[in-house]
Amino acid sequence: MISFIRDISVILAAGAAIWGVRIWRKSNRDVRKLQIAEDALTQFYQACDAIRAIRFPVTFGGEAANRACTENETDKEKYYRDIAYIIIERHRSFSGEFSKLKAYMFRLRAYFGAEDMSPIEELLKIRGRIMAAAKNYYDYAPKRDEDFRTSEEWERHCERVERFDREMWEVDIPENDEIEQAIQRHLEKFEEICRPILNADL
Repeated sequence: MISFIRDISVILAAGAAIWGVRIWRKSNRDVRKLQIAEDALTQFYQACDAIRAIRFPVTFGGEAANRACTENETDKEKYYRDIAYIIIERHRSFSGEFSKLKAYMFRLRAYFGAEDMSPIEELLKIRGRIMAAAKNYYDYAPKRDEDFRTSEEWERHCERVERFDREMWEVDIPENDEIEQAIQRHLEKFEEICRPILNADL
């Protein structure tokens, strides 16, 4: 009888231990999921701030100092190319923020099966759009009116350069800043994706 009770006690103790391990593992997984969601949202905020820093409409002395001028470069060409280079150089200094954000996109999918990662994808596209604008500005802005056959071509060229400029630099009135408005939309959507995870009971 004592042996039977001892055996039952061992079985119950083992069952309790297994149950406890399972609860502990589930709790750890839940905490891990919460941490990943918090970190991903924080990284999204940091990537948004990085874009704003890249587009900050004030330049500082020496930001274009590392750009190698081309042979026979005119003052006008230097001016416009330096402007574009500042955006390119700023982006280089913040590139790690975007790499981290992209990594979180895959981690969120792995942990939550979240298929809708469009806010991250769209924010990375905005980063690419700004870089494309800077590179196009570098190539096109220095052109002169005599480089075009007609006044209509020159006007279209000026409109393109103005568009590149608006994409590169923050606009004074946020409501008129297409890039900033897009950042806000994608941020709000990503908050909606993360909020249920962050508010879930562990």
